[in-house]
Amino acid sequence: MNVNASATYRVLVVDDDAAIRETYRQILQPKGSELGALEALISGVPAVNTNSAEFEVTLAAQGEQAAALQQAALAHGCPLQLAFIDMRMPPGWDGMQTAVALRAQDPSIYIVIATAFSDYDVNELQRALGHDVVMLRKPFTREEVYQLARTLCQSWQTRHRLEAVTAEMERQVQERTVELSKRIAQRQALADIATHCLELVADDDPDDAVYWSLARIGRVVGADASSLFRLDASGASYSMTHEWLALGMPSLRANMQALPENEFHLAMGRLRRGETFAFARLDDLRDDMPDAMGDLRRRLGGQIESLLSVPVENGGRLVGFVSIGCRSAGNRWDEHDETLLRTAGHIVFRTLEVHEAKQRLSDSEERYRSLVQSLPGAVYRCALDAQWTIQFMSDYIETLSGYPLDDFIDNRVRSYASIIDPDDLAMVDRVVRAGVAAHAPYSLEYRIVHADATPRWVYERGQAAYGRQGEVLWLDGVITDISERKQAEDALRASEERFHRLFEDVDALAIQGYLVDGTVAYWNRASEKLYGYSADEALGGNLFELIIPSAMQEDVRAAVRAMCETGQAIAAARLSLKHKNGSPVPVYSSHTVVKTPGHPTLLFCMDIDMNQFAKDSGSPVS
Repeated sequence: MNVNASATYRVLVVDDDAAIRETYRQILQPKGSELGALEALISGVPAVNTNSAEFEVTLAAQGEQAAALQQAALAHGCPLQLAFIDMRMPPGWDGMQTAVALRAQDPSIYIVIATAFSDYDVNELQRALGHDVVMLRKPFTREEVYQLARTLCQSWQTRHRLEAVTAEMERQVQERTVELSKRIAQRQALADIATHCLELVADDDPDDAVYWSLARIGRVVGADASSLFRLDASGASYSMTHEWLALGMPSLRANMQALPENEFHLAMGRLRRGETFAFARLDDLRDDMPDAMGDLRRRLGGQIESLLSVPVENGGRLVGFVSIGCRSAGNRWDEHDETLLRTAGHIVFRTLEVHEAKQRLSDSEERYRSLVQSLPGAVYRCALDAQWTIQFMSDYIETLSGYPLDDFIDNRVRSYASIIDPDDLAMVDRVVRAGVAAHAPYSLEYRIVHADATPRWVYERGQAAYGRQGEVLWLDGVITDISERKQAEDALRASEERFHRLFEDVDALAIQGYLVDGTVAYWNRASEKLYGYSADEALGGNLFELIIPSAMQEDVRAAVRAMCETGQAIAAARLSLKHKNGSPVPVYSSHTVVKTPGHPTLLFCMDIDMNQFAKDSGSPVS
């Protein structure tokens, strides 16, 4: 039988008889010719000249010595995979005490108890040691020892490779999920900021819109402070006009007034060129800004150690900048954070500018147009009629729909209702009219058909204006493009589907996914074969009732609750579960816990059919 030439198996032999220890060593580390003959005898195939498994054999005369040797092996990163233990080893620990001590130091080690006596039966050993225990009766044959050692060591290595692959897959899925969640959160933040700025500015309260937007920015990027700087009336310096602070963060606003551009020429020069100004550590600027370092450090008051500032321009002229900062050094924000700040800063600056324009202009229609044209969405005013006749709409509708703005005004060429996806039109009408009837804002997501015939997802938020008698005068609202957000959500779902499909055709591994209450959410084909339930029968059912014997259910439920609370999977173990027909199913079972933001905790159980494993390996299930 040909064994992987690169395999190295680490075996511990514990026996108080030196002759027996030497016998083990000769069996597991024979000369080449002896090993070939032994393999030929086991396999029934004539011996050939081939490499075989290499055993590293560690010998111990007493249990205490064995525990110390195992501890040293673990410290060197070379865990022992299998232990042959004599049951009686006076004057020290007996075999049971030794096995318990070894298993306590490394739960993954396989145990073989070698004895000619009946000190303990197999059931007692299983109860004390939990799993992976084999009884070997003395006198034993060379073939028995060699076959056991090779089979159990191969099983140990296979199990650890599977655990490593599973852990890596979970890590990759989690990283991708976190990244997609971050992108979605940033895009949602921009939509919220645009909507909030529109609503509060319409109520003549722009400062609240700015403070709210800065708070939204700071929380999304994980900063301790976010602030807005504007060019002073003199045009020669910049001052902080608004700031948001995390809990316990002191205000820096008083220190950040009238920043002279000539003293901070490095930072201002970058911002004027449309670049960012950032540092991960304040001391990194010592060489670039030697003259201004003292003033900058004084102004920051020891509260900001890492910072990112992005410019805000108007007509090619720097009018201010938005900054985020952290108390700790080493923070490095990526290009997505920079894009968020640039877009949000533009929205906030434009919000303030529009408000100031409103105070100077008497024409309310012109004031409203100046505001909405700066926002990343189609702002509208329309009648509450069958076709929602458009009275006013911002230019963004051209980007959103691909049709000219003039097409929609008074429904000259087409109505806005005509570009809504026919499958969504009834829903849109129902939601809007329900909000109007309730005198409440309405918000919804739906699809429109672009001029190029492609679908676009939009988010609409609006509210009716009412006359003195309660009659509806018109509808005001904003429509923003959320297609990229939807694509990100679809990508996240696709990632989950690929994860499920990856395990669907794994015949050797029965995988079940379930919630904390036992509700089955995933059931692959190997689970159908192992337990007898089809996926249609299992999905939505209760895992505890389907495959967990009644005597085990209370302990299993407690273990599931503990995994959900701690996020840590319980140790893998051999279990006897039940088939649909009630017969026992011996498995080697391991678990993993998957926590995804915005979704309930999902647990996955991965079971190896020990009957099939025994059949494949030629070793009976103990």
